[in-house]
Amino acid sequence: AELTDIQQRINGFGPAISLIKKANTSPVKLLKTSILNGSRKLIGPGEWGRKLLIASLLIGAGYFFLGTTTYTPLCVATLKPARSLQVSAPFNTTLKAVHVQAGDKVVAGDLLFEMDTKNLELELASVDGELGVTKVQMRESLSAGSVTEAALHRSKIVALTSSRQVLQNKIEMSRITAKEAGTVLECELVTRIGQMFQIGQPMLRLANGKEWNVEIEVPDYVSSYIAEEQKGVFATKARPGKEFDLEVTQINESSEIGEAKNVFLAKAELNADAQWLKSGMQGFARVKTVSKPVWWVSLHRVIDYARINFWF
Repeated sequence: AELTDIQQRINGFGPAISLIKKANTSPVKLLKTSILNGSRKLIGPGEWGRKLLIASLLIGAGYFFLGTTTYTPLCVATLKPARSLQVSAPFNTTLKAVHVQAGDKVVAGDLLFEMDTKNLELELASVDGELGVTKVQMRESLSAGSVTEAALHRSKIVALTSSRQVLQNKIEMSRITAKEAGTVLECELVTRIGQMFQIGQPMLRLANGKEWNVEIEVPDYVSSYIAEEQKGVFATKARPGKEFDLEVTQINESSEIGEAKNVFLAKAELNADAQWLKSGMQGFARVKTVSKPVWWVSLHRVIDYARINFWF
């Protein structure tokens, strides 16, 4: 009777003892225990959770071995201007001043650099003086009635006037300005002020900042699947969350060495007009190539490695 009485009294404290036990258990352990218990109930024998899990695994396995997907390899890519303008020396002379440097953005009419015109100005002054004297001589010949001599002076005036126009044009050409808006790509002229440049010698390059291409480094194992007119996306390392559409326009037939590995360079047109894009930005391109089995897309690198190294 006493044992029964004690047992009844202890049972009355059962819920309180259970609460004290839970209070002394860490939250992480409680969470882990709850998850395990819930999982056992969910995927236990005969439970709908187990049936759903088995069905999902079967569907996944079927898709993996029998399904197909588009092979979209990830390649290193670099942003390049679609169109650039090379600015060359307009005539034989020395460089006087430089007003831009690589990376500067310019608009049409901005002054890029100036060529020295001291010799041209001296030559122009000499021609102007000779032209004035010849005009006076022609008037004197006409006054004296010497038509032949006046005709000779007139011919000389025509030649001097032509020479004067050439000199004036060169002086105007000595101030080289941007023909359109763009970005200065290559400009190493600051250290070359005072240096002689020959006519046509390259001095700097301007890129149109509205049209872009992407140079894609295609690895050997991908090169046979990349072709013209394939589409994809490009994202820069600077803003990986922003993607731009691209279309492959060309792939080189010969390989090059890029980052210590053999690659084929492909060019793609980029549909982008973001102001923050800059020439030379690096990123990644994903090109939609051909349809392949899912298992091949997932495992072909491993399979190819095994075939190359173990010859099977």
